[in-house]
Amino acid sequence: MSRKVESDIIYKLNRLRFPKFSVALSSVGFFGSERAPRVLWAGIDKNPTLSLMQKEIVDSLRGLDLNLEKKKFVPHVTLGRPSRNLSYEQVAEFLKAHSTYRSEEIDVDRYFLMESQLTRQGAHYSIVEEFELEEMGDI
Repeated sequence: MSRKVESDIIYKLNRLRFPKFSVALSSVGFFGSERAPRVLWAGIDKNPTLSLMQKEIVDSLRGLDLNLEKKKFVPHVTLGRPSRNLSYEQVAEFLKAHSTYRSEEIDVDRYFLMESQLTRQGAHYSIVEEFELEEMGDI
């Protein structure tokens, strides 16, 4: 992504205001096929603030030179990317063992614009910009 587009994204995201909120993780799943799962994840319980944030962020970025996801938004925390040496049975066992997982509430007071680079050694993530969420009365 060019520095201009990155700058435009940061500008647009800085103009948005969202309240602090809490989420809970529940269940686990994967992206990819059953025989070749690419990402293991923990789901995030339905949360109206998070859904609103996602919609407003995507809406604010329309018109920029970006290839925005067209897939349905699936709120999650990435747990990892299985190696190719991991069998389907091992992944299925992990999913079965954690299918009833539920975390306590987790306070969310900021979000990040991240950059990811996929390399032969795996994904490398870096923070581009941090955005603080507001107290309810400050919005």
